[in-house]
Amino acid sequence: MNSESRSAIESSGEEIAADTFAHLTGKGRGAVGVVWMRGGRALDVLAVHFCPAANPPLAARPSGSITYGVWRHAGESQSAAEDVVIVRLGPEEFEVHIHGGSQSRLSIHQALSAAGFVEQPGADWLASRASSELAALLEDMLLQCETERSARWLLNQQRAWEQWCEAVERKVAGRDYSGVCDECASVLERRKWALHLTEPWLVVLGGEPNVGKSSLVNALSGFARAIVHSSPGTTRDLVTQRVVLAGWLVELVDTAGQRLAGSAIEGLGIERAREVWKKADCRVAVEEATGACGEFHAAWEPPPDLRVVNKTDLLEAPDQEKGLHVSALTGEGIEELQRAILNVLVKGANSTACPLPIGARLPELLESLRRAGEEGEPSRLTSELRRLSRYCGRGFEELG
Repeated sequence: MNSESRSAIESSGEEIAADTFAHLTGKGRGAVGVVWMRGGRALDVLAVHFCPAANPPLAARPSGSITYGVWRHAGESQSAAEDVVIVRLGPEEFEVHIHGGSQSRLSIHQALSAAGFVEQPGADWLASRASSELAALLEDMLLQCETERSARWLLNQQRAWEQWCEAVERKVAGRDYSGVCDECASVLERRKWALHLTEPWLVVLGGEPNVGKSSLVNALSGFARAIVHSSPGTTRDLVTQRVVLAGWLVELVDTAGQRLAGSAIEGLGIERAREVWKKADCRVAVEEATGACGEFHAAWEPPPDLRVVNKTDLLEAPDQEKGLHVSALTGEGIEELQRAILNVLVKGANSTACPLPIGARLPELLESLRRAGEEGEPSRLTSELRRLSRYCGRGFEELG
């Protein structure tokens, strides 16, 4: 379509269906990635970049067909082509299934953008096809989660909320209003679990210089990343490392050693350490087993969730009353420390089948339902439950 024809259509008020594409899988590395595309030029772009492994050509294949072949990346030789699968969803609608690495995703993104296709956010694409607002939110969050456990939680949520609504409907029918309040309160207590399905928990290690905080971060991470040195005060700023503990994404933070600052730079690091300590989901105070470095600064607030005594390999008989004993050097006590951290963060999170108050809308609906239960007003309670049920994609029949 030339510019004059396009201008004429635009002036008439007729809507133009743009050539569009969307990434339907998350940004992290994976086995498979999926790119959706639709538009009048879709076949033209695919003819340039896609070579089917067998006849007939893609243009001659019917809707619903699956075609194996190779994708020729722009500016690369045929030998650099990558295996892909094309699914034809309709006359001008396709899915491109690729390897899950970032380079494949980027290459197809660049090819479609260069051809004039407009990217649609994956979340918008999913929302336009979802059966309910909850289903759309779950699909969007699945694109963001980075661990198998988080994905399992999200995949179970639709059914978990259906069962929860059924149970609450029975309580409303039986005029068990206090039971409704208890059910709402129980779910709302899991707000942090819901948040950290897609965002890492923040675990901060604090203590005086040279107690082995950096070594502990290395031991918990399973490899040496943080700078470790025998001279006090080596860590002058925040050093972070993301790890997965029992399926939960955790960000470990190694902070500057707490002492009277010897320089302006060191003082800034100590101040940043105090700030991140306040924000932490779990605060770990680290001390040195021999007591040579003193104890954790007593003025820090809030108080630590865990007290850890490091370098116990230097002692013949550690004092078990001082805290959890570990040795970053030998690995002694590291698994126990991991379990202790998880106990602070997600105590009781043994089942991935219970409903979680994910997103912003579900907590609002639960709070409204809980307040209606406290008031004991049947019509309002029924109305609030109907709103929640519809959000979850469930039909709701009027209760007598």
